Amino acid sequence: MTIQSISAVDFKNEMYDEDVIVFDVRTPEEHIQFWILPKVDLYMNMYEDDFFDELWKLDKTKKYLIYCWHANRTGFLLNYMRNTGFEYVKDLAGGTDGWLEAWFELVIKET
Repeated sequence: MTIQSISAVDFKNEMYDEDVIVFDVRTPEEHIQFWILPKVDLYMNMYEDDFFDELWKLDKTKKYLIYCWHANRTGFLLNYMRNTGFEYVKDLAGGTDGWLEAWFELVIKET
């Protein structure tokens, strides 16, 4: 079982692995503003009433890299996924703030 927080450098190195699902759990308002460059495979708003019902439908044997804005939600979600049998989940330490602190760019929605 691999469940842990990882640096932005490690997250970026793993996100292009074809077996990895990059999982964004930010709010719709956050999600439409910007994304981690340039890959998001799965988006689910963690504040939706059916979030955990939908989470249960995910394949627990897949590899997930999860992120949110500040890593508060993913810190909770990382522990939840560990306790419910997911085999491989890593979250982005510091969320998108950690991404920017590593001097990585975000994809900004054009207006």
